[in-house]
Amino acid sequence: MKTQFKITLLAFLLIVFSCSKDNSTEEQTNQAPTAPKLLAPANESTNVDVTLPFSWEAATDADGDSISYNVYADTTTNPTTLIGTTSENTFE
Repeated sequence: MKTQFKITLLAFLLIVFSCSKDNSTEEQTNQAPTAPKLLAPANESTNVDVTLPFSWEAATDADGDSISYNVYADTTTNPTTLIGTTSENTFE
């Protein structure tokens, strides 16, 4: 009888401890947000006003993190001149 009680108690404790695992200590991965899509100006636009407004479809983040945008503009294919930072989906 004592042996059966010990086995039953052991099985119960294993079930309780395996079901009550604290997931808050597990490392969580951060997912990258979706890429924003440029709406205006059109890519490779020329002869545009220097106060040209930029607009884009906002990115979304699966983790619910806030998103900010670094806006680059230059005369090269891969711009390196940072002209501003915003959390909006427009910039002028």
